[in-house]
Amino acid sequence: MKILALTGGIGSGKSTVAEIFRVLGVPVFDADSAAKELYSINSALHRGLINLFGEGIFNENNKPDNKLLASIVFNDPVRLNQLNALVHPAVIEYFGEWKQKHKDYPLLVHETALLYEAGLDKHSDYIAVVTADESLRIERVCRNKGWTPEQVKERIRRQFPQDLLESKADFVINNDGRFALLPQVTELIKKIQNN
Repeated sequence: MKILALTGGIGSGKSTVAEIFRVLGVPVFDADSAAKELYSINSALHRGLINLFGEGIFNENNKPDNKLLASIVFNDPVRLNQLNALVHPAVIEYFGEWKQKHKDYPLLVHETALLYEAGLDKHSDYIAVVTADESLRIERVCRNKGWTPEQVKERIRRQFPQDLLESKADFVINNDGRFALLPQVTELIKKIQNN
């Protein structure tokens, strides 16, 4: 079994590429969705969130208020680090359990924006980064999330630079519309299978 980490900055199209892997029969672990799920089902993480941010961080359905959480940690690096120190180990443990359930597949993908920050790079055989021009990334996020260009630029500034992600990656998937995604993904799968 080979593990491919799939990463890229906001608006690059990681989720689109992850969906192509799924359609091709490759199981994909979505670290962001896993973290949100763990907030509710992992009692230690649930307690940790309350200890850090108070009872008000959960809504009436006992789900974390993600907008409130983002507004607290986005401009406070200390709180963000505290949140990450709480969440990342739980996600890595959950990924280990997920990987065990999918052990009969020759290739597994884990999609994460915070690959290096979470330490998930150490749990990967290969790393693929999805790239796109910054102007296109900004346009996509503004259209999909209703953010302002300034909000997107601020988020981009806080993430690993795209050129640094590219330099650390084994594979680069270009998602700026010049090259079709499906052939890039199928070629990547072939290279991993033949390696």
